Amino acid sequence: QVQVIIGDKNDNPPVFEKPLYETNVFEQPPDSSKSIIRVQATDKDIADTLTYSITSGNTDGVFSIRGKSGDIYVARDLDYETMSHTFTLTITVSDSFYTNMTTVILHVQDVNDNAPEFTKSEYVITSVVEEETPPRGGQFLVQVGATDKDTARTTDFVYSISSDDNKPNDPTFSIEPKTGRIFLLKSLDRDLPKGRAEYQFNVLVVDEPNSAQSLIGYAYVKVKPIDINDNQPEFTTNLTGYVPENSAKDSSQPVDNIRYLLISIRI
Repeated sequence: QVQVIIGDKNDNPPVFEKPLYETNVFEQPPDSSKSIIRVQATDKDIADTLTYSITSGNTDGVFSIRGKSGDIYVARDLDYETMSHTFTLTITVSDSFYTNMTTVILHVQDVNDNAPEFTKSEYVITSVVEEETPPRGGQFLVQVGATDKDTARTTDFVYSISSDDNKPNDPTFSIEPKTGRIFLLKSLDRDLPKGRAEYQFNVLVVDEPNSAQSLIGYAYVKVKPIDINDNQPEFTTNLTGYVPENSAKDSSQPVDNIRYLLISIRI
């Protein structure tokens, strides 16, 4: 009896299951525990060990691949706002003698990772409001606005006043949620002790208000009423003087015309 063992010769190249792989990937920090896609190849030569590698298209080394499994991972911060939105990778598989290639197209998707920002960090109104002047139906003060770096997402800003010194049910200021237009609802007093020279409150803006991933931005609004002459002068101290009876009325020349005004007298 003669037993013949036929050895396998490496005479077949590895073949990928697909000529093209394509998927979406959300912008994210590096994560070596979560594969975004897997490429796989087969080889008729059963003894061959396959090794995968990225051979082109991996700008700045954003992605990595497991050489034995073909799993692709995010290796660097994937930021929609600062890098390409599409990566076309060439993946090469080798059985140590033959090689083959496939293409992987990765589309980066924007996520809400940037809070909205007001166009100004502080809005100051100095020449619109006169103290003690009752506003008629709400006096327009200023319109605030915001921007968002998440440019690929539909942004629906909602504005509100987050702090006001006055009672919540009796506010001094109001804001239109969709436009950011701020109005004065009551007259202001600039003078102490009841008034103040400056009224300040916070406004906030929310992006994607109906989403659990909504983010918030803040700004300050300062209102400085124009001072008007609405307070009579007052003496700071009382002065007391004495005049002897039968004293000279005046030692000056007769050409002078002197008048005395007695406001009140207390004996």
